[in-house]
Amino acid sequence: MEYANVYAKGSPESLLDRHPQMGLLFKDSFIRGRGQDLLVRNITSAGSRRFFSVAKRATFEQDIYAAVLTGLVRDDLVVQSWRNGAGEKLAANCSRSYTVTHADLVKFSLPERRSITFKTEEDHSKWAVAVDRQVFCIASMNRMESQLRRGGEAVCIEDSLLGKLFRRSAIVNTGCSLDGAGRVAAPAQSPASPAATRRQRNTQPRKRRTRVSTAAAASAGSSKPSMRQFLMDVAVSTLSKLTHPHGRKPTRRSRNQHAKTEPPLMDQFLNLLRS
Repeated sequence: MEYANVYAKGSPESLLDRHPQMGLLFKDSFIRGRGQDLLVRNITSAGSRRFFSVAKRATFEQDIYAAVLTGLVRDDLVVQSWRNGAGEKLAANCSRSYTVTHADLVKFSLPERRSITFKTEEDHSKWAVAVDRQVFCIASMNRMESQLRRGGEAVCIEDSLLGKLFRRSAIVNTGCSLDGAGRVAAPAQSPASPAATRRQRNTQPRKRRTRVSTAAAASAGSSKPSMRQFLMDVAVSTLSKLTHPHGRKPTRRSRNQHAKTEPPLMDQFLNLLRS
């Protein structure tokens, strides 16, 4: 917390001795210096639940969601915040390995098929939920340009119930495009920039591996052994029809006559494939 305004305070000395940082807060003694722009800590609750917290000073003039939380969570984030007030709204961030989009609406389902839906401008809460991982964060910062020059915090926990609840409640209508798998994907970048190309490759959906038959693999230009086997099968089938027209077996006379004119066509074709 940056430069907190403490209006009233009181604590037993034993608690202050156990937690020296609280004593510093009571004395209005704050961490200062350019080297302390960002603070990341792991926290364990009394019930052994693990959290991680992020606190930034005003001198850390970056969006805490895109610049810090996505890297710690290692996933795309959907953020709900109060996008009103002074300054411009921060756009969806699609240029990093992990993206940050906004919840345009928040919807909570109620019993008997009822629900409550409201715009994010009507809600002063600030939270973020991972797109795939079961991570939920509660924060004190809005995604507004004015917030870049303001201190703030976020605390995150990995919890499947919270993750599913808030992910289902967030309705995203705008921001980064969605790929065929329903995941957030970054827009295409200029191929002239190697860094942009790497970012685009990292955000593209992975192709599914599918099993195909030998014939399908050959027609799609698959590996050389599959193509060779396919062509050999076709050759055997085709040449069998040529040498056995209308299903009739060739006579000894026709076989001898064919052998005198040229080498067996089957042998020529198979030798060509083997070369």
